Amino acid sequence: MHLRLKNKQLKIFFLPVVLELVLSLCFACDFRERIVIDNTQKQDTTRVEKCYKFGLDGIEEEFTLFIRGNTCTGSGSRFIQEGMALYRLAIKGSIENDIANVQITASNERKPTEQYIHNETWTFEGKKLYIRNRELESVKGNFEAFQINCKGSAAEKDSQLYDDIDGFYNGFAVALKDTNLMLLNRNEEVKFVLPSRFSGLEIVNENSIVYYDSEATKYGMLDTNGTILIQAVYEQLHCFNNGLAAFIGDEGKWGFLDRNGRIVIEPQFMGMTITDKIPNRHPFNDGLAGVMKDGKWGYINTKGETVIPFEYTYTSPFKDGEARVNHSSSEGWYVIDTSGRCIRDCP
Repeated sequence: MHLRLKNKQLKIFFLPVVLELVLSLCFACDFRERIVIDNTQKQDTTRVEKCYKFGLDGIEEEFTLFIRGNTCTGSGSRFIQEGMALYRLAIKGSIENDIANVQITASNERKPTEQYIHNETWTFEGKKLYIRNRELESVKGNFEAFQINCKGSAAEKDSQLYDDIDGFYNGFAVALKDTNLMLLNRNEEVKFVLPSRFSGLEIVNENSIVYYDSEATKYGMLDTNGTILIQAVYEQLHCFNNGLAAFIGDEGKWGFLDRNGRIVIEPQFMGMTITDKIPNRHPFNDGLAGVMKDGKWGYINTKGETVIPFEYTYTSPFKDGEARVNHSSSEGWYVIDTSGRCIRDCP
């Protein structure tokens, strides 16, 4: 750091001691206000910044790498939808011939003491990073991550990169480039680009995807070619699942539409066991949807018939014929089958 009054300070140095003290006191505030930062130091041009993102059913991951020579460091996040766990990632490794051997430390954001370390091999190929032989309890196998433009980076944006991209679900991914929201197929072909007033694309299921119309301030639904299936007239809407789409009516209750937009189950439920943008958490699973009525939770079929009575405090979606439910705080959680019979952890 430098002071603009450097020459003046030198002159003051040779004044009598008393005068020097007086002047020092007079100009103290002025000196502090005139401190400036020297930005002339050279930037580190040997370090390369790259950002990546990938997602699949049940997990989303995003990280930034800093590559200098044959070493790399980085940080990011991993969201595991099962259990809604968010992990902060610390990355370090070495690179040779576009192959990186990295060590990743994952720390649970809610429980900092919960931490695990795993090693992986990454391969850089063009604008993608390939994760080889991942061996985690939540996800195993080979995966591809898309390089995206780094948010808030001083580097110039790369026009060939997406600014953001979700994972591929049912063969489609939502991507953002230059404020344009679009739907891609597995070959990364653009199926459609949304008009500027449309936003909020969610996941594709049964050839349907929900969008938000900012002019109407309501939700509607498109097919994968961008054709409107349901106009934007609903407060909330969920993509088709088991041939039905859940919606919230004017009274704030959930009901269900068929593919013709006809109401087949009248709005009457105050809640549903779904979580936005989680592919395996559609309203109907194994033919049953968990819904809330009169303050209690139960399960209905696609005809709207009650299959499991409304007697639970909490319910979760069915998966492989099983669902976790809570009858009361004293009994805790236990597992039922599609008939409502307790099969595990019974109270």
